[in-house]
Amino acid sequence: MQDNGRGMPHDDIPDMFGRVLSGKKYGLKQARGNFGLGAKMALIWSKMSTGLPIEISSSMKGQNYTSFCRLDIDIHRKNVTIRFARRTDVMPPVPVETKHHPSSVDLLLIKRLIGETSKQNLLQFLQHEFVNIPKSYSEWLIEMGPEFSPKLAVKSLTSQQIVCIHQLFRHAKFDDPSGDIIALYI
Repeated sequence: MQDNGRGMPHDDIPDMFGRVLSGKKYGLKQARGNFGLGAKMALIWSKMSTGLPIEISSSMKGQNYTSFCRLDIDIHRKNVTIRFARRTDVMPPVPVETKHHPSSVDLLLIKRLIGETSKQNLLQFLQHEFVNIPKSYSEWLIEMGPEFSPKLAVKSLTSQQIVCIHQLFRHAKFDDPSGDIIALYI
C-alpha cells in the first residue's frame, strides 16, 4: 500500500499504526483524518490475512532519510511489537556534488561536458571540468595531443580531438579522487 501523504515522524509510527483511539465527541462539521483508522485497519487486515508483520517506510519533507519500521501486532492483546528500530539518531552529512575524475569518463560524457561548459579554451576546460587536473598537468596533456594548444576553443574541438582527449585520459596517471566528499555512516 502506498499513499501520497506528508509522512510520519519516526517515533510516532507505532502509535499511528498500532493504537486505535475512540471517542464520543462527534460534531456536524466535516472532518478528515480525525481518527486515522485506514492505516490501523491495513495493519490489522494484513496480520489477519497473512500472519506477517507490516513494513512501513516514511519520510517527511525536509528530512534527508527514510524511516523504516516493521510492526507486528498481537490482535488479541492489542500490543504492538517494533522490530528494526532506528540504530542511530545521527545522520551523516549530505553527499557533496563533485566533478568527474578523468580516468572514469567515457567519450559521451566528455562530449556532453564540452557542450555544457562555460569555459572558453581547452586549458580552462581541463582544469575546471575535471577533478585532479592542476594547471601544470593540463598543460602537459595539451602538449601530448595533436594540434592542441592552451587557447584552443573548446567548442571547436573535432570528433578526432575529443577521441584523443579520451585516450590521453585513459593512459595518463591521475591522483585518486579525494575521499572527503563521501558521506560516512558511523
